[in-house]
Amino acid sequence: MIYPIKLESTQDVVKLNNFAANEDYNLSVSSGNTMIDAKSLLALFTLVGKTCMLVAPDHLNPKKFMKLIERMGLTA
Repeated sequence: MIYPIKLESTQDVVKLNNFAANEDYNLSVSSGNTMIDAKSLLALFTLVGKTCMLVAPDHLNPKKFMKLIERMGLTA
């Protein structure tokens, strides 16, 4: 599953990183030709101010996962 997100501030990056670190599945963030592991805080900081795509495993419930993204305030 792919969801558009906006990382507008360093707080958004930290929220996404904390979320990814606490999950037992892998999340990735892509921007252009770049794909970054969402558990890599330093790499995520390079995406501040950009609209990105959050890549999640297909086995997740799409509606439930989208609500989590909305609660974090990361929707694009």
